Amino acid sequence: MSNKCKRCNAWIPDGRHYCTPHYNEAIFEYNNKMDHYRHQLNEYYVNIDWWNSLSEGEKLKLNYESEISLRMGLGLLGGLIISIILYFITGRYELMSGWPQWILGIFIFGAFYKFRQFTIFFGRIIKVFVMTGLIGGILSLTLMFFLYQSFDIDLSGQSLKLFVSLMLGVVLIVISILEINGKLIASAEPKEPTQPKMPKP
Repeated sequence: MSNKCKRCNAWIPDGRHYCTPHYNEAIFEYNNKMDHYRHQLNEYYVNIDWWNSLSEGEKLKLNYESEISLRMGLGLLGGLIISIILYFITGRYELMSGWPQWILGIFIFGAFYKFRQFTIFFGRIIKVFVMTGLIGGILSLTLMFFLYQSFDIDLSGQSLKLFVSLMLGVVLIVISILEINGKLIASAEPKEPTQPKMPKP
């Protein structure tokens, strides 16, 4: 049996992924990625040595600065989304059109950019709700699968809405408590780069 190369229509033996020319091309790209990876790895070793030399107080300060940057970014993103939504709402219901719409959107986003403390607080709220949605959604699906597989319980309709609402509520409370107590603060610790995978023939 045979199949086609990933990068062209050439037929290749079963079990292979590339024809010979494209495999050589993939290996060349892999070597370039490995060179970049080694460079990043050397930088990581230097940075992690520097990080380990810091006191706990200095690490906490850097973590806090990283957290503030994250909240600020989320807050500005939220402000941009609100500006866009208001732009379309005012146009949809003919409240205003043309330049006034643009001025309103720019003014709102500018307000988010100007009032830093509010934007950071708003970003923190977005962070909590995003984490709640992701973790709560995954947890709900996992438990629903478990209930169906183990007890043949198939949630639907109102029972499904109640179950999901309950799960999201519990997760929201837990995440809010952890966030208030500073347990979910971002880390400024250098991250080790990911080694690229060698392509299969």
